[in-house]
Amino acid sequence: MALATLTLLLALPFGQVQLAEGQVGVITSAGMYLVDEGPPADTFPLLTAADFGHAELQAPSITHITGTDSFIVTTRNGFDTGGLWRVDAGNILAPTVTDLTPAISLSPLPDLTDGDYLRGLDQLYLTDQAGGRILVLPDPANASGADLAEWVDMDIEGPRSISVHATEVPFGIIVAGRFEVHRYDAAGNKTVLIPQTSGVWHQVEANTRTGEYYVLNENSNGFGKLANGFPIATLLNFNASGFCSSPVQEPVDIDWDPFKRRPVVLAADGVLPCLFSGAATGPNHIVRMTTAQGGPPSNVPVLLTPPGNSGIAGEKGDLALVRSNAGEVAFFGSGGTTGAGGHPMQFNDSGEGGTARIGENVIFSVQSAPPNATALLVLGATLQDLSFQGQTIYPAISMILETASNADGEVTFAAGIANDLSLVGITFFAQWWFPDTTTPVAGDVVGTQGAVFNVGEK
Repeated sequence: MALATLTLLLALPFGQVQLAEGQVGVITSAGMYLVDEGPPADTFPLLTAADFGHAELQAPSITHITGTDSFIVTTRNGFDTGGLWRVDAGNILAPTVTDLTPAISLSPLPDLTDGDYLRGLDQLYLTDQAGGRILVLPDPANASGADLAEWVDMDIEGPRSISVHATEVPFGIIVAGRFEVHRYDAAGNKTVLIPQTSGVWHQVEANTRTGEYYVLNENSNGFGKLANGFPIATLLNFNASGFCSSPVQEPVDIDWDPFKRRPVVLAADGVLPCLFSGAATGPNHIVRMTTAQGGPPSNVPVLLTPPGNSGIAGEKGDLALVRSNAGEVAFFGSGGTTGAGGHPMQFNDSGEGGTARIGENVIFSVQSAPPNATALLVLGATLQDLSFQGQTIYPAISMILETASNADGEVTFAAGIANDLSLVGITFFAQWWFPDTTTPVAGDVVGTQGAVFNVGEK
């Protein structure tokens, strides 16, 4: 394994924001709330349904745009209540609402059910149930509704929940429908993750570090991951703590906390008295659950809303966790094919999704490369999409690190990141390039797909 020190003179982090790590944005039929996990926990009512122009919000969803004070809110298009809004919550005493709906040029008006944000490419992905499409909104913290465009078609019944699945090569979007869970990539390729025979899953959420994904069933109070057993799968239920079984009642949304490495769940019907000594009474409490029983004393559920009344009114809620300090990685684009043919070169994820974290090594690896060839790792602060020999050089080049592939066409390269908190939030792009030793033509080169890394704290 080669080792280098990575000098991150690359993209600067997002600007100064007011939202704090660990806060949670919540939207319900009644309006929008911001929860400060504390201690002590507190709930701030930000907006009512009337602030969005409606007496009640129809199946609302909320997504935080990482590194900003902005949230994107959507509602279903039933009874002419559908819409797309951006909320700036930097000033909780005077949040602003921007209605993006009038500028949407897609026809008919999308029936939006859920959204998720891909931080590295600064893109928001949304499900359009009536149109059977996944839509994309670039630069959502600043975009107009006119920027909303189709990403790919999907053929899943009743798409209700989506999650970006970034650590696979290339990245994709997981969609939970009425009876199935699918994965789609940018080329429209579909993978059935959960078939109809495995039950009904109302929500899906991907782990941004490992690529593992989790599902939720409101009716059975179950959420967790599925054990092997395709096509019949068994849920490894996270909704338990000690002798307290299914304490979270009617879970309506699940989010993954990449910093605490725990699922965060919104309990529409509250929490059973056997959890938190009965302190969490009433509806719409937020709980950070564990993924396994036992372990150290810190491995216990945590109540993120105030004890007693959660302060969140309304029904059919959706939550968005504010986390800007977690490392993330996403793989995008297409890799070239060597003259020897076979599979395109593969930029590998390594370890826990290959994430970049301060004080640690970030691992870059590749498969199916030309054997015994010079290996150039190209790094850049931004994208340039430069065409070269029928391929694309993705990073706008800031740095090139050199090593070599082995006889099997594999490379593993480690680069250290300084233990410096000022680096948290930095984004950089990477790509491997090789002279193609499998072709007789001098000067032939071949590259991988691109990767984008967001530097995290841990």
